[in-house]
Amino acid sequence: METAREELLEEYRNIFKDWIPLFRIKFEDTTLNCYADPSDGKFTYPAHRRRSKENVEAMRKAETNFDEFWRAIDLHYKSKAAGRSQHDLILPMLSPGRTIQRTPPWVELVKDKKTTDRQDYILQPFSSVYHDRTKQITRNFE
Repeated sequence: METAREELLEEYRNIFKDWIPLFRIKFEDTTLNCYADPSDGKFTYPAHRRRSKENVEAMRKAETNFDEFWRAIDLHYKSKAAGRSQHDLILPMLSPGRTIQRTPPWVELVKDKKTTDRQDYILQPFSSVYHDRTKQITRNFE
């Protein structure tokens, strides 16, 4: 790196020269804090929980709230830095063709009456020879 120091510094300067105006932007005395405050649960994203109508709606709402937050941040940057935001500067560095993944809307599963009445398996107890009765399952599975 020491032998190519000047070349690397020049490349670094070229890549980040447009960032300097963005580094000087302040957020004090703005109302952007209302978009970023997570205390009201607006960013709750229960991806670790089983999909249900409520969880999917919460995830979609959080995605919408994140979009509103970044839209407000971008507008703040653009109003203070000659119409450019941090997203405008980082976009060329990202791989082409990348898209934002969104949680699809909840779709109720329609239970087929015909399949719910049918019994696919006949339950039989385990063999007592190879089965530890202390670990026996004593209820039916749906």
